[in-house]
Amino acid sequence: MTEPTFGMTFIRDSSEPSPAGSGDMSIAGFVLPSDDADPSVFPYHVAVSFNSTDLAYLSKLGTGPAYRVVAKINAQLAPLQIGARVAMVRVPQGATLDETIANICGDPAAGTGWHAMLQVGQRLGLIPRLLGSPGFTGKFTRTAGATTVASVVKGGGNTGNGTLTLASAPAYGGSVKQGIYQVRCVGGAFAASAQAKVGNVGNGAISGVAAGVGAAAGVYTATCFAAAANGGTFVVEGPGGQTIGVVTVGQAFTGPVVFTIADGATDFALGDQFQITVAPAVPANGGVFSVKDPDGVALAEATVGVAYTGGHIKFTIADGASDFAIGDGFDVTVGMTGGVAQANPICALLPQICNTLLARAFVGGPGTTKQDALDWRETINSETIIALDNWDIVRVGTSDVEEDGATVAIGQQIAADFENGGLPLHAPANRPVQGIVGLKRYDSFALTSDATDGQVLLAHQIGITQRGELGLETAISGSGFVLICTDTCSDDPAWRMINVCRLRDYEHLALLRTTRRRLGRTNITLHGVQAVLNDHITFLADLEGKGAILPGWKVGFEVDKNNPENLRLGRIRTFYAAEEPPTLKHVTVDSRRDRESLNLLIDDLVTSTDQLLGLAA
Repeated sequence: MTEPTFGMTFIRDSSEPSPAGSGDMSIAGFVLPSDDADPSVFPYHVAVSFNSTDLAYLSKLGTGPAYRVVAKINAQLAPLQIGARVAMVRVPQGATLDETIANICGDPAAGTGWHAMLQVGQRLGLIPRLLGSPGFTGKFTRTAGATTVASVVKGGGNTGNGTLTLASAPAYGGSVKQGIYQVRCVGGAFAASAQAKVGNVGNGAISGVAAGVGAAAGVYTATCFAAAANGGTFVVEGPGGQTIGVVTVGQAFTGPVVFTIADGATDFALGDQFQITVAPAVPANGGVFSVKDPDGVALAEATVGVAYTGGHIKFTIADGASDFAIGDGFDVTVGMTGGVAQANPICALLPQICNTLLARAFVGGPGTTKQDALDWRETINSETIIALDNWDIVRVGTSDVEEDGATVAIGQQIAADFENGGLPLHAPANRPVQGIVGLKRYDSFALTSDATDGQVLLAHQIGITQRGELGLETAISGSGFVLICTDTCSDDPAWRMINVCRLRDYEHLALLRTTRRRLGRTNITLHGVQAVLNDHITFLADLEGKGAILPGWKVGFEVDKNNPENLRLGRIRTFYAAEEPPTLKHVTVDSRRDRESLNLLIDDLVTSTDQLLGLAA
């Protein structure tokens, strides 16, 4: 007997909509090495959860990549945001980069590397949904192809008749790029000349002028600061205005420049000056040449008579009967056919990890050239992956260090979520980047032109960081550094925007949480199915109110998607249709003339004239 014969029974009615809530979408998950971390706090291949500003954990992370990403995330946090939630899996640093990448990928059977992160839900009761291994996702390889190298004297000819001879095959290294390498004579020595400043009082002369040890191109000055009969003392300053010594009349000065000032018939006065100009020069039977790759990046210099070897092109420049002159040079053309880029192993693995955790991964590119970034991007096709090629420079102690800027995007995504109460409403775009001192590569960019490197990268769904420029309206900002990152690596335009994909993840997780409470406790009746739909309706109405979905959403139960057999098995199928607001990426303004304004002006003039004539009468 379940009810009293004489009394009362209370039954909770579960027909009211259940409140929906989603988990934290802003927990960051990293798999990285840090050799000097405390193994008692951060053992290998075990996920550890902590707040990013918790000194008890920060002090145990060591100084390696694991610590650096947490420090950079903290630099991006929003006002009043105390810290970010982080799940970290530490892996051993390999003897080579490839070995470290293999450790980061890990072994699914052993549960190491990224596969250790899959256990974090059961172990720690949280799921990281912003993933990355910054600094290790940009290395990729190319299959072997055909490479040709040819050299010619630069256009316009040379003064010197020396030659450039390519090395025996192969005349290139592993870092060679397709295009033209420019090899130009920049000198190898310095020549100096001097002249008296116009207006000198004294008529003494300067002689024995030459470039000395440590000379640099520019104008040196020797200025009289202590006059004396038949003498005087001069201060010698370098091209930057720095004092490099003093010299008295009649004595030889030896330093970056060499000279002697002699007394004249008229003594020197305060402020009299000589200017010594130092300029690059080509030594007899020699010379030094600059080398720039096809992207204009300066490589190591080449010296006449010394074999030029390295990762790019290989050659030797020989002297001729006529010496080289400044500006002489050669163009070395590299052609490549065949060969394709192969994916980075971590980038290849992360879609699987992301699909399991319902997460998104931010991966940094090679950080070398635009073409390398495009080739690397071609190996990725997944809406779970967000690609960037925005390596930056940070100050560590007294040194400048290059770092993968993908960490910045994760930190800014965490900050953007925080500013919207945990809702993933916005992509990490057009937000100032903090904690960096510069960029490894500065890509050309303009808001009004697609013919810039930055716009080309964005068109291929590669996020970038740009430097602001004062007074330039077509720049992304007037100052500082700004991240631009809006898209995933999806081939489907409908699921390309970061905020759209993450909002849909948020919706699915919230509906999962609210609907699971109905399972086993609600029967398939008109009342029971309506209760499920009411849960959906309440949740979506709340999202619309927060601006997370646009008005016009729908919830329903379709006859053609349900049948008696499935209902007998306890299975129903519902639907909801909603549109997440897309990120504003481009504005077209139709700028027109307005003829009607002139008609109004005419009317005003007529009225005003009539009034004036009436007053005059």
